[in-house]
Amino acid sequence: MGLYAKFTPGEVAAAGVVFPFIGTILVALRTRARLRKLKKLAVEDYLVYVALGLLIGMGIATVVGVATKSEGYSTPKEKELKQATETSVEKVFWITELFQPLALGCIKLSFIFFYRKIFNVGPKTSIFNVVSIVSIVIMAVWMFGFFLAVLLICPGKIDRYWGPVAGRAQYCWSTTKFLYALCWSDVGTDLIILVMPIPSVLHLHITTRKKIGIACIFGMGILTVVASIIRAVFYVNLLNAEKTELATFDPNMLNTNGIYWMLVETGLALIAVNLPLLYGTVRHEGIESVIRSVRSFASIGSHTHSQHHDISSAAASITKNSGEGLSENSIELVPQGTHSKSTSKALHNDVDVEAGNINVVKTYSVHELDPHAR
Repeated sequence: MGLYAKFTPGEVAAAGVVFPFIGTILVALRTRARLRKLKKLAVEDYLVYVALGLLIGMGIATVVGVATKSEGYSTPKEKELKQATETSVEKVFWITELFQPLALGCIKLSFIFFYRKIFNVGPKTSIFNVVSIVSIVIMAVWMFGFFLAVLLICPGKIDRYWGPVAGRAQYCWSTTKFLYALCWSDVGTDLIILVMPIPSVLHLHITTRKKIGIACIFGMGILTVVASIIRAVFYVNLLNAEKTELATFDPNMLNTNGIYWMLVETGLALIAVNLPLLYGTVRHEGIESVIRSVRSFASIGSHTHSQHHDISSAAASITKNSGEGLSENSIELVPQGTHSKSTSKALHNDVDVEAGNINVVKTYSVHELDPHAR
């Protein structure tokens, strides 16, 4: 039914190995690229390391579950063996469910810090700065809130979570509302991250084609959104199993499905957060040039406006004192303590963008006038 699948042990074990393996390779390439270009790591990189470690933990728990012939296997009919395999699967489910909010939270925060490095070029009161700071707080609360909720789901009796159903009902909270909140808030926070850079990209003074290209680079998070929606839909069906044919399905396989989709979502999220920074492995200019271009377009307006204002003020002041008009892009300089005058023409020949800073390179030509003129 729907997203339910009868996974083989090999398919489950593959998910537990492949996603951490791919994640490790991508994080290693990310680290190499960052150290080559910037010679240092940033907070978004360290957050990705934490997420990778948690994903590896989820993968190990999954492989152990398969090795004990519980995960990916049908529930045995023998009572004692049935209880043992169900306990094993539920332990893996709990570990995966415990690690996932932390892993996804670190990935979400890494996205936001990466966006801030590119688009946060305005004043502290700018809309993007305020939205990104609020988003960081929301993601941190989401991450630690659901981690603690899973950790304390059976206060003081955590082993009851994978024990008999009767004991779970006595010592543990109901997981129905918790799982609803976890799944759909996960989808909501993913959508926030996906949409966050779009307004800044749309306001860039570049061609539509370039806007689409940059939006695609920063839109890799769509992978995570799709995976989180799939998991949410599956959980909704699982929580309403008594009303559907899921009630007749194998309990071990249902738990295996839940573990599998958690692995898929976390693995795709880790892939998505690394792809923008690995853009340089397939394009010569690399993501750093895209970052510099985006930052230059985002900040050139305010920067040039400030320069124009300062130059205009200086020119107006000098013109008032000298009584002589100045041509555009010219500044009249009067050295202090002398009666000579010079005219310096500033020619905007180049704009050098490096690490998000804009340095306007100018060429000056100085013309000496009559030394006795005032």
